[in-house]
Amino acid sequence: THPHIQMVFGARVGLLGREVHRSLKRHYLGRVFATLTSLLLGLAIYDTQCGAKLFRRSPALELMASQEYLTRWVFDVEMIARYINAQQQAANDLPVASRAIFEFPLERWVDVAGSKVRLKDIFMMGVGLLRIWVVYFLHEWPSGKLRKQALLRILLLVAVLAMLLAATLLVLRLGLRGVCLMCPF
Repeated sequence: THPHIQMVFGARVGLLGREVHRSLKRHYLGRVFATLTSLLLGLAIYDTQCGAKLFRRSPALELMASQEYLTRWVFDVEMIARYINAQQQAANDLPVASRAIFEFPLERWVDVAGSKVRLKDIFMMGVGLLRIWVVYFLHEWPSGKLRKQALLRILLLVAVLAMLLAATLLVLRLGLRGVCLMCPF
């Protein structure tokens, strides 16, 4: 057994010798979503949206399931965010998420016939990721206490983006001739 493993997520990976059948649209939308999720969580996870999941019954699971979820669209990402927060607060009592979550490549997967991913669904998943970031990474969970360091990083990022935007607008306003003396035009 592996007592450090708290969650097992099925991963729909099209490896040789496996029967994983997904539409190209779903596959590539899933890859984009997984990339955004990995960036949000700081965790290289391949497939959070696969329905095949197992959870170890533990105090960590009870805490993760103790409150209503923000969104039905990405509750599995929210569970991981809750685990990461619980692990940070419990320090040595819980293994880090990269050891606590195990992704298992499925032998067989076929997308449900007639199941559709609409533009509204994609939008709601993006909104869900943003809400998860605000609640679990900009704030501590479950206390809701603001993480000042995260806020400072956001303010710094906004300031840098504002300066880049201002510089771009200045270049566009002056034209390239006013900025580049060595340009041939």
